[in-house]
Amino acid sequence: MFNPENVPSEEEPKELETKILTTQERENFKRFVNGTNNLFGKKYGLSVPEENLPLVIKGTRPAFNDGGVNIISGEKVSVIKVEDVDQLSEGKNLGEEMSHFYRSHFRPDHKEMITDEFFGWLGRRLLFEATQKKDGTSDFFPDGEPQIDASTKRKVIERTKETKRKLRNITKKFIERELTVKEVTDERKPLVESRERDTHHFRGYEFASKIDLSKIKNWQKLYSMPDQEVRKRFLTPNPDYSGL
Repeated sequence: MFNPENVPSEEEPKELETKILTTQERENFKRFVNGTNNLFGKKYGLSVPEENLPLVIKGTRPAFNDGGVNIISGEKVSVIKVEDVDQLSEGKNLGEEMSHFYRSHFRPDHKEMITDEFFGWLGRRLLFEATQKKDGTSDFFPDGEPQIDASTKRKVIERTKETKRKLRNITKKFIERELTVKEVTDERKPLVESRERDTHHFRGYEFASKIDLSKIKNWQKLYSMPDQEVRKRFLTPNPDYSGL
């Protein structure tokens, strides 16, 4: 489930962290990534060659980075960061980060955070659907289909209101000549970025949670669409499934 408290406060570094993996950890990471790729390939046509799959490394929280640089070879690589294999094995992390990878692979020029997060939540749903059991659960989702509850929306709204209050206070201090232009810029920047991350994460997730998966047959076409087309057709109360 989306937790607004887990939205990062700053951008991930582009250079890969040099954290040593044991042979067993490396094999376990590879097994989950390859297994998901095979599963998504058979059910959704999203499989890519094994040599193009993302590298999994250790990080403080789940994240996908399509602009990583291998500090040994100097090559650009796609990276999934997780704390350990247990974190990767959670459906919400595995489904979302692999979905971010597929979006990056099939549409390398993607840029919009809101559409990226749309695909992130969509990946959770696709992994659940592909592994769902008769009792309505999945080995990756023991509590059932991923949901966004009302309390999550309230938290995002509360945080957005608080951010707006802080921004108004900064403007007031500037008018009263308590802050310089540079100080205003420095204080506003992290607040504006935080508000955008909260809003884009939630809105992207919310629209993806309402998509009728049964109406989409050509998943690779969806993952290949330009940001603007995805936003126009699917980040709306009335999704346009034509041609899919």
